[in-house]
Amino acid sequence: MSKLRWDYIAKIVMIGDSACGKSSLTIRLTDDRFSNTHDVTIAAEIGSKVVPVSGTRHAASGTPDESTAEDTDKSNKKDNNNKKVKELSPAVCSSNTDEDNKFMKLQIWDTAGQEHFRAVTRSYFRNAAGCLLVYDVTRRATFTHAKEWLDDIRSQSTDEEIVICLVGNKTDQADADPALREVTLAEAAAFAQEHGILEFVETSAKTGENVAEAYGRVANAIYDKIRQAQINAREGAHVPHGVKAANSRQGTGTSTGGLLNLSIDANAEVNRNAKAQGACC
Repeated sequence: MSKLRWDYIAKIVMIGDSACGKSSLTIRLTDDRFSNTHDVTIAAEIGSKVVPVSGTRHAASGTPDESTAEDTDKSNKKDNNNKKVKELSPAVCSSNTDEDNKFMKLQIWDTAGQEHFRAVTRSYFRNAAGCLLVYDVTRRATFTHAKEWLDDIRSQSTDEEIVICLVGNKTDQADADPALREVTLAEAAAFAQEHGILEFVETSAKTGENVAEAYGRVANAIYDKIRQAQINAREGAHVPHGVKAANSRQGTGTSTGGLLNLSIDANAEVNRNAKAQGACC
């Protein structure tokens, strides 16, 4: 089987409370499967996926305002077949020229959500180009804690303008039983607007709904920053933003291997934090 080629590789981190479905979202994207068994993530696990990028949608298709979100919420409640009404339109590429059609390998760092791992997982936030901030639409506490996670990622990230997508997961449960929903689409959209989060989408790792869309939005927004010279991804450049271009001497990269060479020793950082917390090796 031929290997997928990529032009850029970018570090993406998954953050949010435990059991929100961060690992399930990653596995759905990378392996296109779902497991009902919840395995606790220890510190962090890494997955990867090559996705096409050609820029973000036009500004008019951005995060919906509160009134739009409320209308969508009402439509969802009236849907007798429990079919999800997609709250955001798909990304509309700003250009379709061959020059803009590139592939980006997402190096996805799936971090632990438990509080006692927090000091360790913060180490992985550094040099991230993008982030999926995940909460569970059926558990209000996970949404309440989103502000804490947002403060963490922004304080630890090298790039103050890190691309963030707010993700409300487990819509399949809310669709099956609307009484289970504890976070409305309207209030989540309002939270995103209030805190400067440009991307917001609801997903289901179980059905796969909007999963590729969530990662795609982050990837395309990162690609826009490369095209606008806000990120220097050229070969040989320092990588403070968690993005680099494929090695020109070897052609475009391949889908296997190729972990992003970060400017910190993540393992050493984790060991230091673990010792500081009195954790076992």
